[in-house]
Amino acid sequence: MIKTMKSTKRIVVLLSAVCLTVWGTVNAQEVVVEQTQGSTTQASYRTVKIQGTDVTAPPTELKWFVAASSNSVLALNNTWNKTQGVRLSGGAWINKFTGFRLNARANNMWLQDGFTAKTIGGGIDWMASLHKGGRRDDKAWNFNAFIGIGYEYYQFADDYSPRYTHISTLNGYFSVQATCKLGEHFQLFAEPGLNMTPKAYDLDRDDDVFASAFLNIGAIYRF
Repeated sequence: MIKTMKSTKRIVVLLSAVCLTVWGTVNAQEVVVEQTQGSTTQASYRTVKIQGTDVTAPPTELKWFVAASSNSVLALNNTWNKTQGVRLSGGAWINKFTGFRLNARANNMWLQDGFTAKTIGGGIDWMASLHKGGRRDDKAWNFNAFIGIGYEYYQFADDYSPRYTHISTLNGYFSVQATCKLGEHFQLFAEPGLNMTPKAYDLDRDDDVFASAFLNIGAIYRF
């Protein structure tokens, strides 16, 4: 239990550092200015009160979406364990700048010495547009950043270890997504990222945190 708490603490610290970096980028974005019939008008922003201080915030405009993609993962250590599967997602943009996403994953995993495992998991992400002025629905290309925390369940082959064959872990990750607009509702996307997770597969060092690279390629439907 103590080892698991240590692993989770390391992941939370890493995610916090990335989150602060992305948050600084979003706050540095310029206010959208729209051109209307030759006159310049500021976009319709709203004022909210935070701890007694008035803060200007972008208007709320929920934009829901669902997505499906392949899910490829490669461990960045001396094992080079590989994972391949699918990911289903759904979420919403709260405004032009930020939103949330829920994920569900199912994968096959190939380990050293010919062992295999099956994994299922999920996660929740905070997402932010990387464009000044926020998400650009009228443009062909958009770039977004994601940071999230997830859960993973591993089912190893019966001959992998006499100690256990079922493991659960928490993991943290961040990614950058490029989307290409195909029409009013459809987008294609590629999303590379970095995942931080305990070495669940290592019976002697399962508390150690290691990095793995992942790539999701798929399609988005926007409602």
